[in-house]
Amino acid sequence: MKKGLLFDLDGTLVDTAEDIRCAINHVMRLTYNREITKDECLRVVGRGLRNAMKGALALSGAYYPDDEINILYSELISYYSSHPSDHSHPYPGITEFLKLMSERGYALGILSNKSDILVQEIVKKLFGDINFSFVRGFC
Repeated sequence: MKKGLLFDLDGTLVDTAEDIRCAINHVMRLTYNREITKDECLRVVGRGLRNAMKGALALSGAYYPDDEINILYSELISYYSSHPSDHSHPYPGITEFLKLMSERGYALGILSNKSDILVQEIVKKLFGDINFSFVRGFC
């Protein structure tokens, strides 16, 4: 029986905070709210991009009805889809670790709450030379 290792993407294998921050700040500029810092971004991420955006808006004291949140979220996703890995990078030692585990016969997988299209693109760009058995996103 082959053993496997399944990883989350954001905050586990890859530091994606700056690209997420840029996407959120795109929405913040559109709504005339102040941009968030990296520390603030790290405080609001972890429960999906919609919640991160709402958290960032709340930091400015801005609250919007659901129909407007839907529009802003669509704008965030559009921006992020065009810039999913401009600043993202694997954490130190991760690429070497994944290669070592693959060489030792482990099947490698990634499961993320990010959209599948974005996950596929980020993994291809940052880990193109690693043979993953499973890469999926859900949103």
